[in-house]
Amino acid sequence: MNFQKRRRLANYDYKTSASYFITICTIQRLNCFWKKDVFQNTDAIELTEQGFCVKNAIETIEQAYPCVFLDHYTIMPNHIHLLLTLNDSETSVSSIINQTKGKITRQSGYSVFQKSFYDHIIRTPAEFERVWDYIENNPRKWNEDMYYLQ
Repeated sequence: MNFQKRRRLANYDYKTSASYFITICTIQRLNCFWKKDVFQNTDAIELTEQGFCVKNAIETIEQAYPCVFLDHYTIMPNHIHLLLTLNDSETSVSSIINQTKGKITRQSGYSVFQKSFYDHIIRTPAEFERVWDYIENNPRKWNEDMYYLQ
């Protein structure tokens, strides 16, 4: 038997109008988006050059996809969190994420991210609020993060 986790919800159309919580990790969880000296002082986060490439790509998602609203995001040392809302989209979540990752790869000259990504479909306003708060507060809790690697 194959007990590997499914990466996407079976029989779900990822073009459906909804909000999605996305997490994308770097290859081998390499800490490459924050300057090392801010790991202990998360009130003064400084992005690396690679982190700025990620920021630029994220902040152009709405321009590239007019039916997508970037509700919130954060860039962590070795992963990013996005809260996206699709409205009558012709493009799937996977296409949006893969093209955004491709833009970052082209800008930096090498692939930074793992092949896939984690997604969660937001089902209620309360869940949306919890995810928004999680994204907002995640940098301050870096040392407690499940992806934390020193």
